Amino acid sequence: MAGGRVQSIWTRPQRAGRGPAPRHSTVEIARAAVSLADAKGLAAVTMRAVAATIGTAPASLYRYVNTRGDLLELMVDQVAGEYTVSEPYPGRPVAGLLALAHQTLAIYRKHPWLLDIPPADGLPGPNALAFMEQTLAILRDVDLSGPAKLEVIGLFTATVRSFAHMEAEQRRAGRDIAGWQAAVAGYLLQVAATGQHPYLANALTTQPPDPRPGPEEPLFDRAMTRILTGLLPSARPTAARTVSMGGPQLNLLVLYTADVANCRAFYEQFGLEFTAERHGGGPEHVAACLADGTVLEIYPAGRKTPTGPLRIGLTLAAGRRGCIHLSGQHLLRDPDGRAVEVTVS
Repeated sequence: MAGGRVQSIWTRPQRAGRGPAPRHSTVEIARAAVSLADAKGLAAVTMRAVAATIGTAPASLYRYVNTRGDLLELMVDQVAGEYTVSEPYPGRPVAGLLALAHQTLAIYRKHPWLLDIPPADGLPGPNALAFMEQTLAILRDVDLSGPAKLEVIGLFTATVRSFAHMEAEQRRAGRDIAGWQAAVAGYLLQVAATGQHPYLANALTTQPPDPRPGPEEPLFDRAMTRILTGLLPSARPTAARTVSMGGPQLNLLVLYTADVANCRAFYEQFGLEFTAERHGGGPEHVAACLADGTVLEIYPAGRKTPTGPLRIGLTLAAGRRGCIHLSGQHLLRDPDGRAVEVTVS
């Protein structure tokens, strides 16, 4: 850093176009460096090794990059190009950021050497700026100032990086996250049994009210949802969410499933009370009524194909009888793989 400015390949003027046309490009160099790091780790990425990979002399590489720091910046931005543009998630910033968090975690898992590059090194390149733009698009309806939204992006990326770092440490130690959690929980239970840490003992023994069977929300989803819910105020109403007086309203949602009992048990964890029904000569099914009067029916698929890709959003009051989830937003999957976004407030 000189004069308060970060030295970066992205701020350096491009070399004049005199002399023979370049045989290589910074994109080709970045791809070669990423391949080396993926195969052998970040230490294997040297100017000489990258030059050999693209078939040129080490001295020729300096026509494109000045330092190894330039090379690292190119690599970081290269993998930032692996993000895919997700749906805009109007009015649902937590769900949008959670989807983006999964992409970020996948990139760290694919390129673990990223954790060896300090995030403060360098400046964001074109692909990193595209990531910021996409994240700000998800936050567009959130009632925060511009600087506050940028702070959210910083906290969001730091949290995902921390989780990825924890995963990498556990892998190096020959453990998985679940095994590590079990080991820590066992130790804490022993400590709490001495009676010297009553608040710890209470935290370890307190269970959600009225637990019901159902797939457990993954740790990453659960933690990120709580963190993001705490960071973001409620989104402002958007045109897509505004219902005019007298406009159409949903009053029935029918799901077809291969396992009615299992599907029913999943939706009962949100406090829904199902009753068995049969309409005329049709098949027996179960039905529950939501707070706004919408009826949810679960039918056996029979010869029909179970209801395919679908995203359902439910809003519940904290403490509602039968609801086992804590306050915040939770992204779950029902037994047939349908996405169920639950907001407990």
